[in-house]
Amino acid sequence: MRCTVLAVLGLTLSSAALAEGICQFPETIFGDYPGDQLGCSVAAGAGVVAFGANMANGGTGSVTLLPGPALLLAGDGAPGDQFGFAASFDGDTLVVGAPTADLPAGRDAGAVYIFRKDGARWSQEAKLTAGDGSTGAQFGFSVVLQGNTLVVGAPMDSARGSLSGAVYVFERTASGWSQRAKLAGSHTKPFDEFASLARVETLVRRAIRRSVRPPSIASAACPIPRAKIVGDAR
Repeated sequence: MRCTVLAVLGLTLSSAALAEGICQFPETIFGDYPGDQLGCSVAAGAGVVAFGANMANGGTGSVTLLPGPALLLAGDGAPGDQFGFAASFDGDTLVVGAPTADLPAGRDAGAVYIFRKDGARWSQEAKLTAGDGSTGAQFGFSVVLQGNTLVVGAPMDSARGSLSGAVYVFERTASGWSQRAKLAGSHTKPFDEFASLARVETLVRRAIRRSVRPPSIASAACPIPRAKIVGDAR
């Protein structure tokens, strides 16, 4: 089976990344309004491609699923959250990062939303936050899902000094999602921003190589989010 290469606003997703059956999809997709940043993240799975538009709706953010189309929004989204900044699929589950969401833990602490497909419908299954979330950590900057294990990056966390970064590991069980670990690089130092997308995916793929299950990760994310920038007025 031959898949078409997809280019979205300058971001190219190869046919290998679309290996989960997304074929014959030649359109160029555009955001609804200037500044939406559609294509900030791209993930493929469950017979669809997900396109994040982290600055849509005044920076609240959204995710468009094609073919469909279907539009996913955070159940409690607010301007400046940048929902859609990062995305990752595995099977019928889609994970979406909102790294500048404000929480009781602090401004720009960040959050991650879990969506599942049931038949033709998508619904929000959970909202995850860091157990020790803090102001400016940007939890949800990067996300990688593999089976029932989710790795979330928080590159602005200060676990080992200012902006040293950290990675959180969550597991899904019959009772739901729970945080299993918080990781920081053994040699990280202030301003390393450990937990960038590339480092998180490397960490997960090393774990995958030790397992018998083949990877099914297809994800991408755009540059460091601009904290609390409000998009174009609607």
